[in-house]
Amino acid sequence: MRGILLLVAGLAMMACVDLDIQPLPTVAPPGQHPIANPSFASDLQPVLTQSCATSGVCHLGPSSQQGLDLGSGQSYGNLVDVAANEQPALMRVRPGQPDSSYFILKLEPDPNNTVPGSRMPSGASPLPPEVIQSFRNWIANGALNN
Repeated sequence: MRGILLLVAGLAMMACVDLDIQPLPTVAPPGQHPIANPSFASDLQPVLTQSCATSGVCHLGPSSQQGLDLGSGQSYGNLVDVAANEQPALMRVRPGQPDSSYFILKLEPDPNNTVPGSRMPSGASPLPPEVIQSFRNWIANGALNN
């Protein structure tokens, strides 16, 4: 009996050899699902680099707006557990608490004007809801530097 079980298990494993397993997606393009467990470095930093920290945009380098440099290698330390310049009672990113994170409040529509200034990214199209949800998921999962 044991031999038959091993044979069946071996045949099942051989049948899986032809599976076309694709890598997990990065931050979802518009119309797709957000990432449940995004990596800051590979999934979210590219969004920050493209939308917030490019030449001529507000959050790049030592003279960035509100002292928030979102360039690669700088953004994590400038976001997580750092008080927001405009509202020091709020952390830019409070791990585990996306609804209490100033960063999220600046990305989402703010019909009650609870945060000063305009929705981010300023002067550009808002980030797609799927991308914002990926940032929310990262914060809810502890805002890890991964």
